[in-house]
Amino acid sequence: MVPYPSGDGAYWAADVGRSENPHSIEILPDGNIAVAASTGSWVRVYTASQGRGSTAYAELELPGAHGVVWDSTRELLWASADHEVVGLEIGGTPAVPTITERVRYPLPTSWGHDLTPIAGDPDHLWVATGSAVYLLDLETGEYATDYPGAETVNVPGIKAVSTNPATGQLLTTRNELGNPCTWCTDTVRLHVPTDSRTLAGGEIYKARWWADPAN
Repeated sequence: MVPYPSGDGAYWAADVGRSENPHSIEILPDGNIAVAASTGSWVRVYTASQGRGSTAYAELELPGAHGVVWDSTRELLWASADHEVVGLEIGGTPAVPTITERVRYPLPTSWGHDLTPIAGDPDHLWVATGSAVYLLDLETGEYATDYPGAETVNVPGIKAVSTNPATGQLLTTRNELGNPCTWCTDTVRLHVPTDSRTLAGGEIYKARWWADPAN
């Protein structure tokens, strides 16, 4: 976790173990940091609020954990996993946090992957699985595939999906044959309207629209 825009030093860092395969990171309101690891099959809350080298954590077992997103409306940490999206309550204190599962929404298809908030829409999240991309209603637990752009977004193998907060344009990444990294691409695809951006020689896994927090 590094400061922006200065990039001067680290707010927090920890070696969680390469074999654990950490996929996503999210800062929580109290300054702690949530991490999801797929091979490790866990979601952890690290006590980053206690110092940039603090490595104490609370852990919840979650097979195939991939994405973590903080929901300030419901005060839940959402996490995607192999077969479900779960809503987690973070309790305890900043120094001694706890994690408790409160909501579980089974996925329509297996191998949950990317989990992404939508600016200006606190009631939905993007959820990518191994074979589809869904719009999840956080109140009802219903998964929709009839959103604008679904004809090109809702395809197998999507690694990341994100909405431009200013225009609503979508971006996705998807592994492409021939890339040295077998789960990567050198091209970010844009949808509604269709476009693309290519980084020659790039090995891109996740991509996000950037919204400057100062604005």
